[in-house]
Amino acid sequence: LEEVVQGMGLDLTYEQMKGKVSVTTPTDTRILAITVKDSDPVMAMKMANAIREAASVHIMNVMDIQAVNVAETANMPMKKASPSVLKNTFIGGVLGVFLIIAVVLVRYLMDDTIKTPEDVEKYLQLSTLAVIPLNEGEADGKKKKKKVKRS
Repeated sequence: LEEVVQGMGLDLTYEQMKGKVSVTTPTDTRILAITVKDSDPVMAMKMANAIREAASVHIMNVMDIQAVNVAETANMPMKKASPSVLKNTFIGGVLGVFLIIAVVLVRYLMDDTIKTPEDVEKYLQLSTLAVIPLNEGEADGKKKKKKVKRS
């Protein structure tokens, strides 16, 4: 990886390059599958091909063989590997629902206002002398504005 970074003149450290590259070997084969993830698909393809070339030379030296067969060169990705818009939207929606539930629950639990005559008797140990009834146009102590029809 260091050879590829220096050869391509990339402004990356070994750890950053290592985070972009994954190498796998399919079961019961001697094939290496090199995958590179980068924001620029052309750069990802170039890095994968450069790693393939550097690995081929290294394998020939270590294994003392004449040539390494290349099954295929890196291809240009046609679709984004990440981020997944559908998955992120779903996760955001679920987190939003939990956040709303938490806010409503905290507001309900922290609400210590007196709303009914029973609350006065329960919290203040006082009996109520009178209750002022709401007018027909009022709800929960808040006056609603009536719409005026103009003709």
